[in-house]
Amino acid sequence: MLSPKESRKKKILIGALAVSLVTVILGLGLGLGLDLQKCRNKVVPQVSCRTRCNEHYDGDVPGCRCDANCQSSKSCCFDYHDICTVPTEQWECTKLRCGEKRLTESKCQCSDDCLSAGDCCTNYQHVCHGEKQWVEDVCENLAEPKCPAGFKQQPLLLVSLDGLRAEYLQTWSTLIPVLDKLS
Repeated sequence: MLSPKESRKKKILIGALAVSLVTVILGLGLGLGLDLQKCRNKVVPQVSCRTRCNEHYDGDVPGCRCDANCQSSKSCCFDYHDICTVPTEQWECTKLRCGEKRLTESKCQCSDDCLSAGDCCTNYQHVCHGEKQWVEDVCENLAEPKCPAGFKQQPLLLVSLDGLRAEYLQTWSTLIPVLDKLS
């Protein structure tokens, strides 16, 4: 059994440890809470042009730029050329272009709204949605010619006065897939 003096010392020691423990817990909680708030308020620097092509430059947001002036200021994102410039020169979708922000200078679109706008690239459904391309289908022998279901545009007929030269197939087969069917 402990003497009253030792018992009192033990109670004081336990009380001091409890107060110290509560102080440490509160200190950590407040300190981490304040740091968490700093993290929430932190503006993340922009590092890619994905969905940001031709976006107006905002000096408050740190990071790289994706507008036409970025080249003169040498502040373009690493993927500016691939995401914002190259697609305006292409007639096809790539996996990288699927779901892109609409590019007004582009020859065709790979944006999510291109079907409703009617300006999708020819391979949009194949590349972006995994559908089989119609050029991969077996040719049918139709007595009465008709366009595939859902085809809204008039068919393009290519007539050559000197016969369908092999050069046409090599040059235009990626742009006009029906040429492969004519070979």
